[in-house]
Amino acid sequence: MESVSLRDVENNSLEKLLTHEYVQSDEDIKTETTSKRQRKNYPRIAAYTAFSALALYGLFTLLISLTHFHKPSHHHDPSPVRRSCSCGTSIAEALSMGCTYDSLSPAFLPPHCRDASLTAEFETLGDGPNGTWLYYADRNHTQLLSTWEVMSMAENPGARFHVSWRWHVVHCYMYWIKMYRAQRGGAQVEGRYDGEAHVRHCAGVFGRDGWGTASGVVLDADVEEP
Repeated sequence: MESVSLRDVENNSLEKLLTHEYVQSDEDIKTETTSKRQRKNYPRIAAYTAFSALALYGLFTLLISLTHFHKPSHHHDPSPVRRSCSCGTSIAEALSMGCTYDSLSPAFLPPHCRDASLTAEFETLGDGPNGTWLYYADRNHTQLLSTWEVMSMAENPGARFHVSWRWHVVHCYMYWIKMYRAQRGGAQVEGRYDGEAHVRHCAGVFGRDGWGTASGVVLDADVEEP
């Protein structure tokens, strides 16, 4: 039987204790290192998750949009409601209704039927001084009329002013521009000229030359000219 001294017991116990503490410390270090790595990766994982979610949302939205785009529609936008271009029966009434004399028409027109920029351009394309138009009381172009005299004809349905053939040509192609703009939200074309008859009439004007033409001024521009 071997004899064990107290010193040997103490040494063995101390060795076990030190070994146990060393092992525990090593595991703690390993655990702490893993935790640090995990904490370090949290922002990267969060960013990746957020990016993936946004990508999936974008793909979902795109698919919905494409499905809606290719889905046949059985509904058509109704035609825009036409508003009256009439300005009453007298110049005084026309002015009280907010109407303005429009030399391109020529007529008194409410704001929604008047393309102010187009009319301003028209008034610079004349054959008179500085691009103005010359208006005459006779077909021989000997008696000049003022703008006020031309405007006053609105109260006399049978009155006519006379102008050059160039006035007729420019009036026609300006109204084709007005019709084009009207289809894209521009001023409404008054019933006086908003018809196939006026388009065909202007096509004939472009195809020939002439000395001059005559026209009247109206207050009720809803009525299509024959």
